[in-house]
Amino acid sequence: MKKKILTYAASTAILSSLVLAGSAFAVDNVGVQVNSQDIREAASCDKAGDFTFKFDSGTDVAGGDQITMDLDYVSSTVNAALCRDIDIVFAPAVNADINVVAADLVTSDGWDHLDTPVEGGGITSAVTQVEDSSGIADPNIAVDGGVIFLVTGTAGTQRVTMDVISADADDDGDVVTISNFGVGADPLDSLTIKILDQRINLSAPPSSNDYGLDSAWIDNTLVPDGIYETAATLADNTMCIDISDWNVGTVDVHIKSALTKYSFDSPDPEVAHVVPAADYAKYTCSKSVNCGDIVLGTAGIQGAGASCGLINNENPTVAGTAYCATGNQHLNNQLYIQKTSGFFDVSSYQVQMKLLVNGTQSSTQGAYFTSAPMNIAPLASTASINCSSPVIPVGAAPVATYTNSAGASVTPDAPGAPDCTVGGQAVNLITAANTLGVVAGTHRVLYFGIPEINYTLSQIQAGDVISVDVTLMVAPCGELITVNLCLGTFVDACTIVSAGNTIVFPYFTAANAGSDSYWDGIAVSNMSTSAGTITFTMVEQDGDISTATVAIGANSMIIDSLANMLSSFALTTTVEGTVGNSPAYITAKGDVVVIDGFAMMGDNATGQSMGYLPRQ
Repeated sequence: MKKKILTYAASTAILSSLVLAGSAFAVDNVGVQVNSQDIREAASCDKAGDFTFKFDSGTDVAGGDQITMDLDYVSSTVNAALCRDIDIVFAPAVNADINVVAADLVTSDGWDHLDTPVEGGGITSAVTQVEDSSGIADPNIAVDGGVIFLVTGTAGTQRVTMDVISADADDDGDVVTISNFGVGADPLDSLTIKILDQRINLSAPPSSNDYGLDSAWIDNTLVPDGIYETAATLADNTMCIDISDWNVGTVDVHIKSALTKYSFDSPDPEVAHVVPAADYAKYTCSKSVNCGDIVLGTAGIQGAGASCGLINNENPTVAGTAYCATGNQHLNNQLYIQKTSGFFDVSSYQVQMKLLVNGTQSSTQGAYFTSAPMNIAPLASTASINCSSPVIPVGAAPVATYTNSAGASVTPDAPGAPDCTVGGQAVNLITAANTLGVVAGTHRVLYFGIPEINYTLSQIQAGDVISVDVTLMVAPCGELITVNLCLGTFVDACTIVSAGNTIVFPYFTAANAGSDSYWDGIAVSNMSTSAGTITFTMVEQDGDISTATVAIGANSMIIDSLANMLSSFALTTTVEGTVGNSPAYITAKGDVVVIDGFAMMGDNATGQSMGYLPRQ
């Protein structure tokens, strides 16, 4: 792995004053703070926490000092280990090329940063800035400032090492040797350094995730040459660990100092706590969810152009869709991932999507992502989801990069393939790191809108099933959950279902509540995406026949007692002449695609009741 340098930033974001009420300060004492991170049980590579070291007043930090941080290790088969290399340096440079040579650090083009530290967050010429308890830069704190902290670790091992390196500064040929860093004698003076906390170089505009100074660098050459002139990324300042061989609920680090120079107030802190993989789960609405049919387009005939619809999972009924409006319809197929306990952490997330046809990927699979943005929205809970009449949440549209089945970068086509041929064959996408709008202690559910999909007609055939694997990750490592969502099955033609679907309720007592001691109820559900009407026909034992027509909404139902409905029935065949005074059977005929129902009745005298399903 290429060497990476995260330079020692001379700014208030890294070097800061620390006042700890009631704390005892001592020379060479180091306060340790570690933010423990959720990590999935048996994860092969997941994000661990970050470290803050606070050197007390009077401490002399010098070249050759070393601090080691060892992950838990019981045996070769029971241990936690790094899963990514770490090679980072904190150094006093402002947009300088940095070269590590024989434990010295110099700029390849020289720098002039030996001026007295100045007050404020932005530094343009000072090697170091350390603040006292009042927040004012104090040059007396850093007597011989300018040491460098080199942080390294190798994947597959347990140890992270922080070495202190002395620096040489080359200013127009004048070499100035800076050998140590002395923290002031004032009990309120301290030096704070944060590592592996995912912070990056100054951005425009600045944000709380920035060090406030261009200070993070990596060696980005194909063959590492030791010169670090490329700004580091979030991934370069992150510790990722493997706990697939660890069986304890927490992961600790054990901190030591070479020659026991430093003492630590917390030498064995927790860096991660294990959570069940099942702590994240796919949430599926229990009502009217269906993965529908996608009608194949038509090839050009006699000069006419080919025509293919758009696969729009979130809006399957909009104009231009390829989903069938009859037969096996695509219903309420939104994707939600829920945190089954607690809330989503405020973190940098990445979302990966893999488009599959018949469960696999290939260069000719036929279905491809378009450039339509992904829509991701946080929700307070599953109670925020209306499964009967889903409203698509509106959230962030994080920037994504796309690759084909071979992993090569591609630019996806715009939505719509009027000639039924796709150029940018994007089957994978991954978003840039993003908080996804998550607010601490607020959100338990994330909604994931699937980007619209084009397809190449010549590569698709009837019976092909399209689906997508969606993976939620904590950047740059840490797969939280992967779920699969069916997007449809290609068919030559949509199934035509004639209107007038009929269900039969073979027995009710007399609908008129005054005729006996019984009550009767009826329920009819419209399980299609279109509104319509239900016509009830009541055929009574005494020969009378009457009808009532009731409107019904899309994906909704009618529930009522026959006594309440009685006034809506009108006689069409008269024998006895009174509606509802005799036992009867009832048919329900809908002008919508799919209906179903349920019958209920009970005896007010005894309290007994029953129900049954109708016949088709």
